[in-house]
Amino acid sequence: MTLYEAKMKMMLMSSIFFISFFVIGCAMPKPEEIVGEWIAASDSPKEIKDGSLIVKIYDQPRLIFKEDGSFKFENMPEALLFGPFLDNTGIVSGTGSWTIGKYQGSNVVFLKINQINGDTANSESSLLISKWWGKITLYEWIGEEGGPRFEFVRST
Repeated sequence: MTLYEAKMKMMLMSSIFFISFFVIGCAMPKPEEIVGEWIAASDSPKEIKDGSLIVKIYDQPRLIFKEDGSFKFENMPEALLFGPFLDNTGIVSGTGSWTIGKYQGSNVVFLKINQINGDTANSESSLLISKWWGKITLYEWIGEEGGPRFEFVRST
């Protein structure tokens, strides 16, 4: 094998690796991969800061996604669901429905919230999905995209 052939073979193998890495890493998860209980990752922050806004998290936030498309959330910082605005400083629980889709090129779980703390609601939110080599994480950026994020992992 000539040096040229060896270089071409190496380029081909590298291309195949990167393409397969991209396809495996960015594949849309199936609903059954989301169904179940999700809790805050151990390294997720215990408080959310954005400017002068600080929301302290005392109890474990958790999400429960059901096969029928319904979901329940408990001990969830409002700032994660609705953004870091001055009136989103509480911790809430509620119910709604969910679907998987794409938003601005990213895989997301769309959340339609119909009840918050026992009151009727009509809100929408989403969580980004990270899927790398079979491991799925649900997350939301805290503040600016690319900065710190709050992550949920499947409960074991």
